Amino acid sequence: MRNLLRVLLGVFTAALSRTTDADPIASRHKPLCHKAIVCVRYITDYILIAQYQVHTPETIQSIKDYLEDFHKHKEVFLRFRATKSVKNAVKQASKGLREEHQRLLASDDLRQQTPAKRQKL
Repeated sequence: MRNLLRVLLGVFTAALSRTTDADPIASRHKPLCHKAIVCVRYITDYILIAQYQVHTPETIQSIKDYLEDFHKHKEVFLRFRATKSVKNAVKQASKGLREEHQRLLASDDLRQQTPAKRQKL
């Protein structure tokens, strides 16, 4: 399993590094993608080694090292965190969309529309 994850991460890294520099978006996000891959690799290794049935001093040190390295690189994910205000805003927006959807489904205008217009609505 661990070797499979390393192979997949290697392939993922190779795919990201093959983006052309002519693409300004891809070249701008390369360092960010690399940091994210490194961070995910550290936490994956930590989880996999922590699942061992028996630990030696070397495996315990590996666990500590992987967790420490994860914490060094985790700032790449900070911009995606959801605060309480963001969660509340999402909750309100989804509630409003659900109410609007129910209102549209209940309206008589919708039943009189063609199927294409109904789907669009």
